[in-house]
Amino acid sequence: IEIEGDNLTASCEERFEGTRWTSTFSSRFIEEITHRTGNFKSFAVFVQMLFDALLDTDQQEAVQDNTTVTVDILTGRDLELLRHRNGGGVPPSQSTSRSLPDSEAKRYLILTYQSRDTFTSELMQHLSPQASYDRVHYPLALARQEPGSDAAALLRTIKRLSRELKDVYRSSRGGSQIVTRSVDSECAVAADPVPSSRAAPSKKLIARLEEENERLVRRCAELQNEVDHRGSRGGARGQQVSELKRLRETNSRLHGDLKQLREAKMRQAQLVETG
Repeated sequence: IEIEGDNLTASCEERFEGTRWTSTFSSRFIEEITHRTGNFKSFAVFVQMLFDALLDTDQQEAVQDNTTVTVDILTGRDLELLRHRNGGGVPPSQSTSRSLPDSEAKRYLILTYQSRDTFTSELMQHLSPQASYDRVHYPLALARQEPGSDAAALLRTIKRLSRELKDVYRSSRGGSQIVTRSVDSECAVAADPVPSSRAAPSKKLIARLEEENERLVRRCAELQNEVDHRGSRGGARGQQVSELKRLRETNSRLHGDLKQLREAKMRQAQLVETG
C-alpha cells in the first residue's frame, strides 16, 4: 500500500510466479465507494482502516476494542461465490468462472469493517450473532501487471526473494543434521546437480542464488535509472525492454529454485515426524 497525496496505490503479488496486480485510486473514488456501501468513510479514515487491517492480529486487538478490520485478496470466482453467499442465487460453476474475462486479469482487495454493539448482551450475541455485528465490505479492483514489466516492482520482488532464501537457509541450518543433509541432497538433484562429496550442495545453491540476486538488484537499479533518464527525452527503450525480459526470466527461475528448496524441506520434515 502506498499513499501519495490524495492517491492510494494498492498492489499484491503472487509469491512464486511473480505476477502482480496493482491499481491507483483517487481519494474521491475511495469516498464514493464507501458512500455506495451505506457506511461512508473519509479518505483519511479509510487509509487508517486499511493500515490497521494489515497489522498482526495481536496488534489489532490492542488498538481496537469494538471494531475489526480485515483485508482479503479474491479472484473473480471468489468474488462471485461471496456474492452468492450474501445475496443468494445460483453459485457459479467452475466452467463459468473460467470463462470470466477478468478471472486472471483482476484481483479484488476487500477491506471488511466490522463493528460490535457494546450494549448488546452476551446472550443476544450468542443467539443472534448477526444482530450484534455491523459488517461492511469495501471492494477495490486491482489490474494484472505483466511480471517484470516494471523495473521498480521487479527490484522489490528480487529483494524479497533474496530475504526468503536466506531465511530458508538459516532455518535448514537450525534443524537436525539429518534433515539438513536430506534437504541438501534433494536440492542438489533439483537445482544444482553436483556430487555431495564435493561440497554441501544446499550451501552452494543458496550462495549461487544470493549472488545472482545481488547482481540482479544492481542491474535493476541501473536499468531503472536509465529508464527514468531516457523516458522524459523519448529515447529508444528497446534495450531496456529486452533487459527487463531477461531479468524477468531469471527472476522466474529463482522463484522456482526457492519453491523446490521449500518443498524438499517440507517433505523431509514430514518424514522425520512420521519416522
